[in-house]
Amino acid sequence: MHISFLTLAALATSAFASPIGGYTVHEKRDALPRGWSKRGQLDRRASIPMRIALKQRNVERGYELLNEVSHPKSAKYGQHWSAKEVADMFSPGYDLSQQ
Repeated sequence: MHISFLTLAALATSAFASPIGGYTVHEKRDALPRGWSKRGQLDRRASIPMRIALKQRNVERGYELLNEVSHPKSAKYGQHWSAKEVADMFSPGYDLSQQ
């Protein structure tokens, strides 16, 4: 249950993070998909559902970090992390070389 909390907290925090700079286009369409037809302009008030996925850092260390604070024989037992520490550890990385 604690791993789920750490992952959930990191996801929630990263969802509200503001972009730092450049971006990468992962998918682009130059033509309409087969079977589609253009009818006109979309109503500006229309809502278009969309998902944006960001790659998180250090996800593979979640179990190890959880055990450090929750196992009674650990030197870090009981030293639980703040929401900010969780967010900082698992937030998506940004590579400045891609600008």
